[in-house]
Amino acid sequence: KTQKALFYKVEAAYLAGFPAFVVIFNSDKDKKAVHPLESIFADVLDQVTKGKGSERHGATEGGKGLTFSEQPIMTITRYVGNGYPLGQAMKKLSEVPALMKHKGRDAAYKEILGAIAYAAAAALYLKED
Repeated sequence: KTQKALFYKVEAAYLAGFPAFVVIFNSDKDKKAVHPLESIFADVLDQVTKGKGSERHGATEGGKGLTFSEQPIMTITRYVGNGYPLGQAMKKLSEVPALMKHKGRDAAYKEILGAIAYAAAAALYLKED
């Protein structure tokens, strides 16, 4: 991934109300990532901004999408506490072995990304005032 392409992903996540991860690049021409988790976090952002949550909650009747902070992942958490996103993350992770067996690595990988998104929502909730 190029720095410019990743910038647009981070910008899209920010505009969607999702807290952007800081991504740092080496000065090499090939823009190699400095941390092995960079691609994982980029995939989480991609899933959150373009995946199920975005498809279900990204647009309202007026055409304006809900920010990440306005989506059920956060609003329900505010009502019932951090048990909600942490429980959802646990549920998703518990389904990974069966997904690996029946649907393959790609499905399992996407489920893990979803668990990371729920864990990030729990962290975001802790940072709210």
